[in-house]
Amino acid sequence: MSEPTNHVWRLTPVASPDDPTWQGRRIWSQVDVVAASAGEAILLAARYDEEKGGRDAADSQDRQQLRSGFEDERLYRADRLEDALPAGAQAGQVILAR
Repeated sequence: MSEPTNHVWRLTPVASPDDPTWQGRRIWSQVDVVAASAGEAILLAARYDEEKGGRDAADSQDRQQLRSGFEDERLYRADRLEDALPAGAQAGQVILAR
């Protein structure tokens, strides 16, 4: 069985910043992830978001139980970038986050 082919996936917000669905989550303008599929890219971006403290510190305890915004298709979309895999990029790597 061969290794899955990795691609760069760009996750960008689709909801406006004032959409109540954000519920205090950090809004990343762009996150590029190396992954074999959109689903894997979403999970990797969510993990990155959690590691970087993707919620406002002033949020209530209830809000801190929310999953990452990357896991909500109402907030973000994932698009595969053709021919964008940097030399030496590793699967699971976040190569840009802002």
